[in-house]
Amino acid sequence: MIFTLSLADKAKFAALLSSFDKNVAKSRWLNERMAHHDRSLLKEATCLHNEEYARDSFYLTVKPHEKKIGNWTLGYERYEPKEVFLSGGIESLGKPYFMEKNPLGYFLEPFRFLSLKEDGTTWMSVIPHEINTMEEPLRHMKGQVVVMGLGLGYFAFHCLEKKEVTSLVVVENDRRLISLFNEELKPFFPDLSKLTVLEGDAYDAKVVGAPLQKADAVFYDLWHNEEDGLPLLCQAYLEAKKYPNASFSYWMESSLLSYYRRIVIVLLDAALNYPSEQEEDDEIMSQTKKALANKRFESYEDIENLLSDGGLSDLLKRLV
Repeated sequence: MIFTLSLADKAKFAALLSSFDKNVAKSRWLNERMAHHDRSLLKEATCLHNEEYARDSFYLTVKPHEKKIGNWTLGYERYEPKEVFLSGGIESLGKPYFMEKNPLGYFLEPFRFLSLKEDGTTWMSVIPHEINTMEEPLRHMKGQVVVMGLGLGYFAFHCLEKKEVTSLVVVENDRRLISLFNEELKPFFPDLSKLTVLEGDAYDAKVVGAPLQKADAVFYDLWHNEEDGLPLLCQAYLEAKKYPNASFSYWMESSLLSYYRRIVIVLLDAALNYPSEQEEDDEIMSQTKKALANKRFESYEDIENLLSDGGLSDLLKRLV
């Protein structure tokens, strides 16, 4: 990386680093406070209304009995009144310093939701966070749709409800999950004539090649959080290059890019302020460093453009 920044631009970069520190500290603080069910978070959270989510057709329709299947438990959990939780993905407030916002919510009454536990630990659940982060990509689903990842079927259910969706192929790698879906959840789903569930790897051309060739819209939902999602998002971007006629969407893409922004800021800081120091890099970090090796930054605006969602998305696509 080559920097020719003015003193004023260096001051702006210092302010960016300060925002970065605040974002990281705030995330850690929130996680600690939520783990301890700290009621002091209520003043930072939005009161949500049970009825708004209870009206969701998935909640109204999909009501399986609780069932123990090996080390899995399909059942129900609930948020207690005034229990604070993440209600959406990380939101970047954008230029100039990319401060982050973590949407928090709570209910005044108990809120019950469907979940799947593995060895007593929640693996999947249909909670406000999932509903809110899937609302936007659902709007873009039409024609022949391919969904990578089955989950508990929330996204697939709403795709089947849409008149604009003429067919739906869901690709899922976990045979046990497909079996559970077919036995316990699928009977509640609408318009099953449009649905095909394929067992296999979402990145295996032998499995997904034919459906993607015909697809009008594709949605990737293969990750649990930002940390495990970034490498998978890179792979999804690579797949999208192969099928230019389809529209691609990715669950929590903005949150994944916010996580990636933190990685890129660390690399920028190291290159500008500590060029002689060597850090332990993971694969994404190492690839990003190589991609930026000859990048020139002549102004803070160049840094802003790189750290925008569009800039980060373009950078990630260069890694694959």
